[in-house]
Amino acid sequence: MRHASANWWPSYVGLSLALVAMLLILDGLSFGQDDSGTSVSSSGSSSQSSSDENLMPMPNSIDTDLPLRVVSSPLRWGSFSLLSLSAYQGYDTNPRTTQSSGSSEFSALNAFLVYSIRRSLWELDLQYEPSVVFSPGILAKNLTGNAADFQAARRLSATWTLAVGENFRYSPNLQSSIQGNGLALNLGGGISVQIPFLQSNESLLLDTGTVILSDRLSSTSSMTVGVDQSYIRLAPSIGVDKLRQLPVTDAESTNASFGYSRTIGSRDTLNATYDYRAQFASSAIGAAQYHVTTGSWEHILTPGLRLSFSGGPGFFDSGGISNQWRTTLQGSVQLGRSYRNGDVGIAFSRNNSFNGVVSNSFGNHYALNLDHHFTSRVRFFANYSYIQQQVSGGHNLTGTLASAQPSWMVSRNWSVFGEVRYLATHGSDFSIPSDKIYTAGVRWSWVPEKP
Repeated sequence: MRHASANWWPSYVGLSLALVAMLLILDGLSFGQDDSGTSVSSSGSSSQSSSDENLMPMPNSIDTDLPLRVVSSPLRWGSFSLLSLSAYQGYDTNPRTTQSSGSSEFSALNAFLVYSIRRSLWELDLQYEPSVVFSPGILAKNLTGNAADFQAARRLSATWTLAVGENFRYSPNLQSSIQGNGLALNLGGGISVQIPFLQSNESLLLDTGTVILSDRLSSTSSMTVGVDQSYIRLAPSIGVDKLRQLPVTDAESTNASFGYSRTIGSRDTLNATYDYRAQFASSAIGAAQYHVTTGSWEHILTPGLRLSFSGGPGFFDSGGISNQWRTTLQGSVQLGRSYRNGDVGIAFSRNNSFNGVVSNSFGNHYALNLDHHFTSRVRFFANYSYIQQQVSGGHNLTGTLASAQPSWMVSRNWSVFGEVRYLATHGSDFSIPSDKIYTAGVRWSWVPEKP
């Protein structure tokens, strides 16, 4: 049995160095120059450059999980721009998600910064979200980043594009009020929801490096080949009873994928993908393997109403003691509606994605999302997510995350907001009380002038 804790570091460093080296080779001496070799300004742009969006699509924002359409603001230093800054006060009924919950007040600051360079043949985007939390007796600084994301794309020819990326997330084991409670799931069509972590009393370190080669076969079809490598580390929280706390879990996984996409008319898109994933965990799960084949159909029913289906077989070796191959159905159903004053989306998915616990099986996710603008200044956002996850040995874990956030735009760039959030996990090695968080704060966010 191979244990990730013994060998994750060399492979992670090797992949990171390979990504950097590949980027430097492809870009050569083009940094700070245009395609003719003359010097250009590095102040960035507030919109996508003239490069073909089908070849080099914009990365998703780590702040909203929606396309990063704005990369520059008046508050910038060279190509670095501050896109948002938030300050808020809150009350948490169980900040450390421990058995004996103890409430706590807290204050927090967080920012969203972007470094972006857009050229006709290559693009580079670096996103960074630092935060600081103040609580009685605690100053939890996460200056290495709640989340950091690096994406670079290079057009190799008229149809071929190479993209490399690195996504890093660290959720410390202090003050769960703002960190470590959710991962984003993009429903498509401009709708994103949060899914709950199933972890209890654990901090999270998640890092993923990717390489994707894509080819536009025709005006209506494209092909992609990708490889990614991920490292996950779950560690016990501070202050938990050491006799009952969970051990450190390291997991390393490598994924290879192939995809084909074809657009039919203006309303339909067909996709076919194959994914192979090998996972090595330091826990009793050990080594696990997955073969997943998926076909999907995306259809625009009416302007603003989108429906998508995907599904196929999943073959997996759960590892552990049994070491047996199993078959399951996996896929998703999503329905999204955009209307004049907002968006609403509902989704179900079954997949083997990481959702806060290192697993060797598939999980079910149910989600509902509402984003409504009562007026041009008053907005209401609500989200509900429920997860069912099976782990080796038949342990079923469930997680629920519900939130509601009203906000009022004081001006074009300033808003005040409040939030109520509920998080509950069940079925772990020991019961953890639910966590309820109440916050109120002020936010500055750059909104570009309308054309």
